[in-house]
Amino acid sequence: MTNDAYDEIAKRYEAELRGVIPSLLAWWERIAENNQGGTSRELRWPMGPCSHPRFIEIFRRYYLEIQAENEKNESDEEAVEAAPITDDMWGAESAEDEEGAYVNPNGVLLAEMISKDSKLKDFLGFFVFIPVDPGEY
Repeated sequence: MTNDAYDEIAKRYEAELRGVIPSLLAWWERIAENNQGGTSRELRWPMGPCSHPRFIEIFRRYYLEIQAENEKNESDEEAVEAAPITDDMWGAESAEDEEGAYVNPNGVLLAEMISKDSKLKDFLGFFVFIPVDPGEY
């Protein structure tokens, strides 16, 4: 990521994630023996401890925050594109070109965290979820 806003989001997410993992792993161990109606925890909670609603809420909140930052950057980019092009702009690249690029929320919240260390990889490895913004519907 190149934009400071995305880096800040990732840092806050990682701190919150690391803070909640111990309690979610403890929850996962507590339900190991609980077969509700003959259903094992793996069938009831197929993504493992990251199936817990608390983690899904955290993930969703940061996902939507990254989406909002992407939308802000997109509107900033549209304003730049609407500006008149002058001869001195040809061939010139700026840091703004890279900063305005779309950032994939799953890349920040999953792929980057999984690559950081094995504890995060073990926790996030089976997580499959794409949040829906209720404001859109």
